[in-house]
Amino acid sequence: MCSLRLRQVLVVATVCAVVGILCPLHSYAQSTRENNPKSGASASGSTWRINRFAAIHLKWRQVRDAVQAGDMESIRARGEELSSLRIETGIRAFEKYSNWLISAADRKFHAADYDGAQVCLRIALELSPDSPRVILNSLPVVEAMQGKKAAGRQLRRVFFAAMSFPSIWMKLLKTLLYPTMWAITLGLYAATAGFLLWNTPDIMRRVAMLLPHQVRGFITPILSAVIFCVPTVFGPVWCLVAWSCLLLLLLPKQTWLPLYTGVLLMLWGAAIPLRENLEVWLKNPAMQALMRIQEGVYEPGDKSRLVKLLRRQPDLGVGWFAYGEQLKRQGAYSHAAKAFLEAEKFLGSQSFTVAEQASLAFLQDDYQQADRLFSEIAEDQGDQAAFWINYSKVKFQLREEEASSAYLAKAERLDPKLTALYRNHEQRFGLRSYAAVADMGLPTSYLFNAASKGSPDMAYLHDGVAHILINGFTPKMLLTVGVLFLLLFCVVKRRKVSAAVKGCYCDCEASGVVFCLLHLLPGGGWIIADRSGLAMGAMAFCSLAIMPILKWPAESKYLLESVPQVVTGYIVITTLVILLLYSLASQDLEDR
Repeated sequence: MCSLRLRQVLVVATVCAVVGILCPLHSYAQSTRENNPKSGASASGSTWRINRFAAIHLKWRQVRDAVQAGDMESIRARGEELSSLRIETGIRAFEKYSNWLISAADRKFHAADYDGAQVCLRIALELSPDSPRVILNSLPVVEAMQGKKAAGRQLRRVFFAAMSFPSIWMKLLKTLLYPTMWAITLGLYAATAGFLLWNTPDIMRRVAMLLPHQVRGFITPILSAVIFCVPTVFGPVWCLVAWSCLLLLLLPKQTWLPLYTGVLLMLWGAAIPLRENLEVWLKNPAMQALMRIQEGVYEPGDKSRLVKLLRRQPDLGVGWFAYGEQLKRQGAYSHAAKAFLEAEKFLGSQSFTVAEQASLAFLQDDYQQADRLFSEIAEDQGDQAAFWINYSKVKFQLREEEASSAYLAKAERLDPKLTALYRNHEQRFGLRSYAAVADMGLPTSYLFNAASKGSPDMAYLHDGVAHILINGFTPKMLLTVGVLFLLLFCVVKRRKVSAAVKGCYCDCEASGVVFCLLHLLPGGGWIIADRSGLAMGAMAFCSLAIMPILKWPAESKYLLESVPQVVTGYIVITTLVILLLYSLASQDLEDR
């Protein structure tokens, strides 16, 4: 009896042990099937696909340890492997890792370890070949190690690379918006002031018409000075509004400056919400993670930040799309497909969401589904080389070689460099590998709309900035007043103006002091030549050009601080342009 019971216990224990072993193996196999679809890549690369990001972290630790140990061979080998992982996961840049390596290169250079510094710098640039931020960060080290010509070549790469990184130009837009608006405001302010000074005799004659005959002789100059000087106390924007009303009342036929004031008020009304919304978006760590994922910039923790963001804002379509992109890079294709479907709920069924679904079907070997989805959007993708590269792969897998060749040839005509890049990826990683599938991504306009839209609870912030600019006004009120100014200008321009009063200030002309003062200003000659629009543009440009040098407003100082190598050249070019504007205005005045 005891032996029977013992045998039963042994059988139960054996079954439990087998189940305990098989369950993890089954789970492991399921994970492998989901994260490692048949890709045509070499067998040696299959293990890391179980967890792609874990492999990246492991390889980075090996690179970092090799740098700290000074093992050049390991740095080269592990760095090349990490660079290969970057390409195979579709990541464009490891900015955090590259910046660490640039700092290491700088330390090694100052420690006279020139070979180590060169290797660290090369690996840093290979890990983030197109990142403007990494290229800018590397400039001092490149200049110290390779000279100014090499640094200049690196700097030129920044301008071409920045356009494909929305966070860069959105930050640049946010940085330039207020300085540009202030430059236009100051340019219009100076042009209007100069126009009023030069046309003071006409203004006095018009003012005299509005006064009784007995007192116009001595009150006219006093009243003219008061209506010119008093508005300056209330700030440039209020002053422009007052001066524009003065011009519409007294000199409606002689200038278009009031029209420019109306446009300026409308621009301020639109610029304040846009700039403040961008400021909030770009400072939010979760939004920064979203932007990095969309740009293909990898940073540990971005996925968890994005998940937390989507829990707070489940209706953020661009967030779901970015989440799908991250899951796709990780190899979780079925979960990525669900994320793209969530994105479609809020963005609508767009060609780029359908293209992502088709790419995922291809990566999961469902070629019929991929072909059906690609065919639905083929008419909308006439100039998208990435689309035709991917579609040609689907046709090739379906044994439709003629269509595949035609689509690939079309992609090559549209973008030869991109086609050559993915052909190289096919040869290196396999036709069905993730690295060989061209990334279509989210159109930048959707990101910009999401960033500039803001939220209703930000109205108090917009109103607060508007109150600083022109007390008592909100952005909506600025827009309204600007539109009213345009309408008023159109009405007044069509009104007939009576002739000036004869016998009162008829011989009065602008003084020589005013002439010299205006003539010395860049573009001031255009005011005297009755071309106030050109004068305003010249003065606005000069104001904007010298703002980074003066470091006012605060945003403008970052433009030169981020690239200190160009400060001297910038000052020289700015001086030459200002002198050119002065010369053109003076020549125009002489011709007239």
